[in-house]
Amino acid sequence: KKQPQIVDPLKEGGTLVINSSWKTIEEIEAHIPDFVKRKIARKRLHVYNIDATDIALKSGLKGRVNMVMQSVFFQLSGVLPAEEALRLLKDAVKKQYIRKGDEVVRKNQESIDKAVSCIREVAYPAEKWAQLPDDRAQFFARAEEGLPDFIRNVVRPQMRMQDDLVPVSLFDPRGTLPLGVSQYEKRGVASRVAKWKADDCVQCNMCALLCPHAAIRPFVFTEEEAGKAPDGFEGIPALVPNKNNKSRTPYTFRIQVSPYDCTGCELCTQVCPENCLTMEPFEDVAKAENSCFQYAEKLPPRDYLFPSNTIRGSQMRKPGLEYSGACPGCGETAIMKLVTQLYGDEMFIANPAGCSCVWGAMFPFGGYAPVNEQGYGPAYMQSLFEDAAEAGLGIYHSSELRRARLQRNVQVALQTRVVKDEELCRLLSSWLVNFDNFEESKTLSREIKKKLDEVKDAGGLLSFMWTNQDMFAKKVTVILGGDGWANDIGYGGLDHTLASGAAVKVLVMDNEVYANTGGQASKATPRGGMAKYAMSGKANAKKDLGAMMMSYGNIYVASICLDADPKHALRAIREAMEFKGPALVMAYAPCIAHGIRTGLSSAIGEAKRAVDSGYVLLYRFNPERAKKGQNPLTIDSPAPDGHLSEFIENEDRFVGLQRIFPDEAKIKQGELGEDVQSRYRRFVALAAMYGEEAKAAMK
Repeated sequence: KKQPQIVDPLKEGGTLVINSSWKTIEEIEAHIPDFVKRKIARKRLHVYNIDATDIALKSGLKGRVNMVMQSVFFQLSGVLPAEEALRLLKDAVKKQYIRKGDEVVRKNQESIDKAVSCIREVAYPAEKWAQLPDDRAQFFARAEEGLPDFIRNVVRPQMRMQDDLVPVSLFDPRGTLPLGVSQYEKRGVASRVAKWKADDCVQCNMCALLCPHAAIRPFVFTEEEAGKAPDGFEGIPALVPNKNNKSRTPYTFRIQVSPYDCTGCELCTQVCPENCLTMEPFEDVAKAENSCFQYAEKLPPRDYLFPSNTIRGSQMRKPGLEYSGACPGCGETAIMKLVTQLYGDEMFIANPAGCSCVWGAMFPFGGYAPVNEQGYGPAYMQSLFEDAAEAGLGIYHSSELRRARLQRNVQVALQTRVVKDEELCRLLSSWLVNFDNFEESKTLSREIKKKLDEVKDAGGLLSFMWTNQDMFAKKVTVILGGDGWANDIGYGGLDHTLASGAAVKVLVMDNEVYANTGGQASKATPRGGMAKYAMSGKANAKKDLGAMMMSYGNIYVASICLDADPKHALRAIREAMEFKGPALVMAYAPCIAHGIRTGLSSAIGEAKRAVDSGYVLLYRFNPERAKKGQNPLTIDSPAPDGHLSEFIENEDRFVGLQRIFPDEAKIKQGELGEDVQSRYRRFVALAAMYGEEAKAAMK
């Protein structure tokens, strides 16, 4: 990875600091390649070791090592006298973190003091190391053996910080990148990773659903496959519906974690109803669990055994978003991962700048990946910040025009009896009937493609069908962006696109700030919330984008929170994607920018408090229901429980305002409580009105 190159720029007599749990010189020698040890010795480097991760953990900072390592830097660099540097560093901590509370300040200052006493100089055998062979070429050759050309020639040099050595000629001139690159990163950033215990597991797959990085997955396998598995690859009898298991094959179920992709966020341990997941030291489990994960990934897919409209079944499908660069515990990625599991093999994504483009398409480790054995996955494009909706609308019209042309030509071919094969005639006729059915058209497309391969050189309409075979399956165009894009910078295009009536699907990741650029306020920031450009608390209420789009009457609108109510989120996403018209899904996503005082590992409980208190309102507005005389607006949240203060007092964006501007906080956060109550009353009134209108229209 990157680390072996870190000694190259160091001058003779320079200083190298290692953050590791290695206690002895033998452990250090075992983990550092020979060519690096050789260079350390020949440059006469001063080597120090500190377990910064452990210090941060014991200080209550859960892996945040920045202050520990800054303390080490000033202690060793001599830039300033050590005592003066530490005093200034502690002053900076107080200034930076005071709005997070005295306890946070104390923990960071404590970690600074601990770091000073925990630095250890490594007395390495310089003479021995200097004589070691320079095995750099062999080291990287072994690491890159069997990798695809793009990974070996483009990605790996960048991981070694040798970007300038990659020639332009190796890049696709169209600017495209292959899917599935992130699987080759294997960062191994967590000091503790999740491990599954089979006892009491109910096979709900909630852990897989909410994992932000797709690092924990369910697998089912046969007895024969179990016999070929590595040690420790055990499971429990799989709960497979009998109607789907026609062969009555007894399957075994297992939850498997990829230790090198797990970020240690602990969400899986929090959502597991039976406490079947524990956090274990990385070095204790990495080797065995990684072998098991590599074996599990090679197992044949068996998602067909489970209904995809359930949480359990959806998670048996391969994710089309995996191992992304999102923050540990990110509330956004699990939502998009779920969408790719349901529709990823026939999905276009238009995405502006923001968090979603960083975790989705950060070069070269794009997180989007194939979802089936044919190698198909989401087709992703990134637009400018202001025109993602317009770009998505263009993609939608392009694919719809191609499908319409294919539809006309199939009709002509059947009418003029150009198609002689009876089976192909039957398949094409069935396809015309199921033209707009996502699952049926996809299933039929596979059979049609096989038959067309037999007549691809026949010319005329048959050759046209073969050339355009990628359009037999119905496509989904998803316009994906954050709340800043949707409510502010890209709002004009979003409004125009949804109002056009085109069946695009807009997915808004709502963390209520411009999180990617540092937490600036957007129109989605709540009243009384502290953010950049609103440091005295935002003065007005959050923009009600959903209500605005509902006013058109023909747009499906939903407000969801996957962490709080996964079943509701799954239902709303499926309804939106299969709605025959434009759809808007706003997904509330807990974020590191919220400053949840108990950490993002507690995001599930925090999200549930947000819904119960009325801070987040869950609902679905489905115009199709009105056509049947049913109320199109369904409020899926309970009435606010009156405990909004319990929610806001666990988030620094609200607590910080109380500490710095207590008078402003009292006024604005009081008004926030009124906003929550009035919005609920407004939606109840809207639901009553829509219900009466729907009934009246059927008379």
